[in-house]
Amino acid sequence: MGAQAFVLLLLLGPAWAIFEDQAGTFDWYKQFVGRPRSVAFLPGKERVFVATQQSLLASLHTKTGSVAWRRKYTEQDPLEKTVALQKPALLIAASKGGKYVRAWEALEGGFKWEALMFEGTSAVPGASCDIATVDLGQGAGAAVAVVASDVLRLLGASKGDELWSASLEQASHATRRLLLPDAASGTISLVAYTPGSADLHVLTVGAADGSHQDTERVTAGTPLGD
Repeated sequence: MGAQAFVLLLLLGPAWAIFEDQAGTFDWYKQFVGRPRSVAFLPGKERVFVATQQSLLASLHTKTGSVAWRRKYTEQDPLEKTVALQKPALLIAASKGGKYVRAWEALEGGFKWEALMFEGTSAVPGASCDIATVDLGQGAGAAVAVVASDVLRLLGASKGDELWSASLEQASHATRRLLLPDAASGTISLVAYTPGSADLHVLTVGAADGSHQDTERVTAGTPLGD
């Protein structure tokens, strides 16, 4: 995918829609969960997984809205990013600027593993983290890509073991990061920028081993927001 496409992806916000006859109605409403930061689904599972701004991670039944399980993160370890993995069925959550990445059983909520991404404080103050699921293909199974502080790591989905790590190079100073895996090309691209700047850095590595594939610098038409 070209660098221009990455820029368009960054500038597009999420869209939500309902059918016309659904306006003004709802199937269920759940209190005491919090304002959603991200929402994830698993095909074939009647669950919706919600991460909230109140650092609550919850699994809700889609038919009734009842809480199957929930986990509360603390003020000292705030929840930031979540993704759902189909096989194995896990909910992966990053907290405290990506310092900690934990895996929870998607259906039962049991704790599976924890990985430490960096020691002490982040090498890039104020930097966001991002996580993404990666299909390694050829029977290698699934993995989880994590960008935190000044490093990009790939973790095995089953145990959270580190498969490889890569330096962010020129993108290390940027405070906003977005991971874009591409199964077709077998790569992972990192788009990084700093709010208020029009410069984006696009770093592409091989998903299998983290080998450097390409580095691009792109200038957007206008300064980028948060």
